[in-house]
Amino acid sequence: VKAGETLRRLPMAQASVLYDVLNGVALDSLLAPAKTFEGHLLLQHLPHTAEGDLLLLDRNYAAYRHVAALTQAQRHLVIRCSHHSFAAARRLFQGGPDSLTVTLSAPQKQRAALLKQGLPLEVKVRFVRVILSSGEVEVLVTSLLEESTYTPLDFKILYNLRWGVETFYDRLKNHLTLE
Repeated sequence: VKAGETLRRLPMAQASVLYDVLNGVALDSLLAPAKTFEGHLLLQHLPHTAEGDLLLLDRNYAAYRHVAALTQAQRHLVIRCSHHSFAAARRLFQGGPDSLTVTLSAPQKQRAALLKQGLPLEVKVRFVRVILSSGEVEVLVTSLLEESTYTPLDFKILYNLRWGVETFYDRLKNHLTLE
């Protein structure tokens, strides 16, 4: 430390909250070392959910492993995709149809680990393009396959519900200064 500088050590952690967006309540929370992968924490929340529950998740969870684990646990999912998450998502970001049902195959490099965990190597999912009021395009991957039952408008509504958890994290980080 140079003269006049102060050395500060700040404790760091990773927080994960299973949040009920309809009722505005935290159902489960986890605190883990800062370098913990969010996906591991997601799976630890599963005992606090029930078969058939719908989990709304952000881009960090748009990976084959999470889709396979949630599908096998018989939880429904709606996950916001990045442009680089899945080939089908890229297709919808670039135009294409508003909805596309595909069978995802596990990435070759993950197959042995997935088999060891008892996860399926193929999962049928649907990708849905949502146009936000700003004109921005979002693509969601979901286990809700029935196009006549779950329309792109339904997914736009679901996507907007996800902001409840963002508001919750904002309160933790900014109002309680926990960041």
